[in-house]
Amino acid sequence: MSSDAKPNEPTHLEKIVDAATLRTLCGSCHELYGVSQRLFSSTGTLLAENGEQAAICALVNENPAGRKACADLVAQVKRAGASAAEATTIHCFTGARYDVVPLQYLGAQGGRIVVGPFRMEGDALDGSAPGDKSLPENLLGIDPRLDQARALKALPAMVRLTSKRAETLRKHLRLVFEAVLKSGYEAHVTSKMHVATTRESYHQLKVKNQQLQDAHDRLKELDMLQSSFLSTVSHELRTPLTSILGYTDMLLNQIAGPLTAEQQEFLSTIQRQGERLLKLIRTLLDMSRLEKGTMPLEKKPVRIRSVLADVVTTLTPVAIDKGVYLDLALKKGSDEALPPVAGDADRLHQVFLNLVENAVKFSSPGSYVTLAAGEAEGGTDEVGYILFAPLRRRLEIRVSDNGPGIPDRAKTRVFDAFYQLDNTSTREHSGTGLGLAIVKRLVEAHGGTVHVEDNTPQGCVFVVGLPIWTEQA
Repeated sequence: MSSDAKPNEPTHLEKIVDAATLRTLCGSCHELYGVSQRLFSSTGTLLAENGEQAAICALVNENPAGRKACADLVAQVKRAGASAAEATTIHCFTGARYDVVPLQYLGAQGGRIVVGPFRMEGDALDGSAPGDKSLPENLLGIDPRLDQARALKALPAMVRLTSKRAETLRKHLRLVFEAVLKSGYEAHVTSKMHVATTRESYHQLKVKNQQLQDAHDRLKELDMLQSSFLSTVSHELRTPLTSILGYTDMLLNQIAGPLTAEQQEFLSTIQRQGERLLKLIRTLLDMSRLEKGTMPLEKKPVRIRSVLADVVTTLTPVAIDKGVYLDLALKKGSDEALPPVAGDADRLHQVFLNLVENAVKFSSPGSYVTLAAGEAEGGTDEVGYILFAPLRRRLEIRVSDNGPGIPDRAKTRVFDAFYQLDNTSTREHSGTGLGLAIVKRLVEAHGGTVHVEDNTPQGCVFVVGLPIWTEQA
C-alpha cells in the first residue's frame, strides 16, 4: 500500500488490534514515564488506561462542587483532539495539564491517547520557589470548603515533567501507537486478501484433496495386496521348502544309503542354503503379520536372564565360527534379583536373537558382544503429559558390540523396513533389512522402546526398554 493511499475503511484501533496488546503498551509507557494514560478509539470508546488517581484529584472529588468540576474537565478532555492533527493541551484548575495526542494513519483518525494529569517543572509548589507555596486560584474557586492544608500536601505529589520530557513523551506515544495502528491495519487488509484468495481457490483445493484421498486409498489397497501377497507366497514357499530340508536331512543321515564325501558336502550346502531361505521366508511372514496386526502376543511374566541365556546358547556356534566372544554380563542368581518383564517369551527371544546375531555379524574377530540388563525408570512418551505422568518401572537390556557403528543420520532409519547402511551390490554383509524393523515392531507391541547409542570408541549399543510385570500388565 502506497504512503499516499487512503484506507478503504475506518482504521479503528479496537477493530484491528486486540485489547490486551493495547493495555500492555499503555502499561509499558506508564512504567517508563510514570504518567497516567488513557487510550480512546476514534469513536470515543475507552480502550485502555494505566495509572492511579492523583491525591489532589481524590481530594477534589470529595465535595459535590469538585466532582462536577472534574466531570466537566473530563468531558472537555474527551472532546479535545477528536479531529485535530497535532497534540492538544487542556489545563486543569489544579494547575496540572492533560496532553491529548491524536493517532492517525494515512490521514484517517484512528484514536487518541490522553496523557495526564501532570505538572510542569518550575511551577508553584514544586520546591523551586520556597516562598510561593499557595494553591492555584482556580482550585480555590471550585469549593470554599476545600481542605487547603491537605491540598498543599497533595498537590506537590503529582507527577512533574520538564517541557522537553513532555514533548519526548508525546512523540514516543504517537510513534509507538501509530506504528501499531499501521501494522495492525496492514495485517487486517492482508488477512482479508488471504481470505479472498482462499475462497477463490477453495474448489481447486477440494478437487486436489479428493485426488489425494483417492491416491491414498489406492496405495493403501496396494499395500494390503502386497502384504497379502507376501504372506501367501511365503506360506506357499515354506511348505515345499520344509519338505526339501526334511529329505536333505534324511539323505545326510544316510537313510537311503551311504554317501560319498562329495555328496555329503553338496547336501550340506543345500541344507545351509535351504535353512537360510526358510529363515528369510519366516522373516517375511513375521513382517506381514506385524504390519497387519495379526501376530499373536501372549503376555506373561518373563525372566529376561533365561531368554538372554538361551539366545547366547543358540548363537555361540556362530560366534565361535566368527571368532567373536559372547559375554552375558549377568551373574548367576541375578535372574531372581531382576524383576520379570511383561511379554511373550518366544517373541522376546526373537528380538534379542536378531540383535545379537546382527552384533556378531558386524563384529570383527577377537571382539566382544556383551548383553547386560538392569532396572530403570521411565515416564510416558506422550508429549504434554511428561510432567504429570507417574514414573513407570522398566527393565533395560543393552546389546553392545565393537563393530563399525552406526552414523547419527542412520540411527533412526535402521529400524525402517528394507533399509540397509550398505545397499550396494558388493556389500560385505547380506540380509533383507527386515531384522531391525521386526525388532522395533515387536518391542513396541510389548509397550517398550528401542534405540541406538554410541559405544565409544567404536561400535554401537542397542537399548531395549521393556515394562516390568505387574498385575495390571
